[in-house]
Amino acid sequence: MKYVFFSDIHGNIIAFQNFIKQLEIISPEKVYFLGDVLGYFPDGESIIKEIRDRSFICLKGNHEAMLLGELPVKQNNDQIYRLMDFYSSLSEADKEWIQSLPSSVSITLNDKSFKLIHGSLEMNIDGYTYEDSQIDHSLLEEDFLVVGNTHRGFVKKEGDKTILNLGSVGLPRDGKGSSFGVFDDVKKTFELMYFDSQITDQIKHYSGKVHESVITCLQRNIHGKN
Repeated sequence: MKYVFFSDIHGNIIAFQNFIKQLEIISPEKVYFLGDVLGYFPDGESIIKEIRDRSFICLKGNHEAMLLGELPVKQNNDQIYRLMDFYSSLSEADKEWIQSLPSSVSITLNDKSFKLIHGSLEMNIDGYTYEDSQIDHSLLEEDFLVVGNTHRGFVKKEGDKTILNLGSVGLPRDGKGSSFGVFDDVKKTFELMYFDSQITDQIKHYSGKVHESVITCLQRNIHGKN
């Protein structure tokens, strides 16, 4: 069986719809979402509905925490994130759902164990795990550490541990395009998958609707995998 892990949609409905097409091809047993359904793009509410309808297993990201006031929003950053605009349109039921999301989840698939967090082992929600980050193995009992938040995907082995950053479905920052992870419990492999999320269409659709820095970030990926 296959299991899919993804992160950082950030309200980008075009990228999300193309991700759903990938799920239809893979037909995973379960889908895990590691946080940041909102922020930057304006379509988080409809994505929340579909995620809830599909019963994805979800974690809280730093943008959810900022939306709820659990983390501060740096001065002038909300003109980019647009969280307050989103909050005003969110239903009470969706606010309660966001509030209920855990900051970490540990799971076992077949005989392999996984630690799922949005950020880092030290700071589950708003930390960063880069490819050159030093991992404190005393904080990791599981075989796999799966993270998001940086929008930069990678897979690396450290001894008997595997570290996987899922990159981002909605706003990749590394120029490689949208990505997600797939674990095959028969082959015991965890692969980072890139897919065509129609970034050119995203730029056309969202130009004038999001901050110009978001469009610039998308443009970096046109000559990558998308």
